[in-house]
Amino acid sequence: MDMDDVARRILRLPDPWIVEGATVIEDRKEVEVRVTFKATKAPCPECGAKCKKHDSVERRWRHLDMWDYQTWIVCRVPRSSCEKHGVKKIDVPWADGWARFTAQFECVVIDWLKVASMTSTARNLGLTWDQVNGIQERAVRRGLKRREALTPEHIGVDETSFQKRHEYVTIVTDLDEGKVLHVADGRGKQSLDSFFEALEPKHVSAIKVVAMDMHAPYIFSAAAYVPGLVDKLCFDRFHVAQLFSKAVDQTRRAEAKRRSSTS
Repeated sequence: MDMDDVARRILRLPDPWIVEGATVIEDRKEVEVRVTFKATKAPCPECGAKCKKHDSVERRWRHLDMWDYQTWIVCRVPRSSCEKHGVKKIDVPWADGWARFTAQFECVVIDWLKVASMTSTARNLGLTWDQVNGIQERAVRRGLKRREALTPEHIGVDETSFQKRHEYVTIVTDLDEGKVLHVADGRGKQSLDSFFEALEPKHVSAIKVVAMDMHAPYIFSAAAYVPGLVDKLCFDRFHVAQLFSKAVDQTRRAEAKRRSSTS
């Protein structure tokens, strides 16, 4: 079995994609697998109609390493000329959209991220931090697409810090299911706005309780989106008790001062 046959058996591409050949590039320690789209018509990625080919553009994707050699798929990807949707790059079966890595390679990266930091993952796989971050963001988007529409009735809003308390993120949780629904950078009004904007209006109206601390930007955000918030807002006990204790202490001090001035 030669290198071309090995590549064909490993990739197992569906028709009309075929492996033309594989080349070992010794000086770069790479294996380059060339793939061709053999059909005369190109499917529109929007509607699936079989259209004329407009042109093609050569692209490269990092694939799973082969014998410690970085493996790359190289292909001139056609663009379809659809009467309804215009000129579009067709989808390839081994990668997502404009990603520069195959789906199988990105799965390996995600597995690494379950047990290691982004920096360690990047170093061990020969990637940059930005490339690993991009793979993680695409995985999150795919997961969100598969998730059912959010219909929470009781939500909790809080912020947490990281990087020695220099950075904050806003977290929204479904209090009934115990699931994280939303994570956004910062703790300003826009951080919570993005959660409400992602919901359909009918699902926002269905919210019965919004539990949070007394952080003003969160209150302003919820007030702008949740109808009848006054009857639905619930402050957490810690902050209520903290304010109560502060008020009692201030009253005690004022009363002690009043008594000392009249004695």
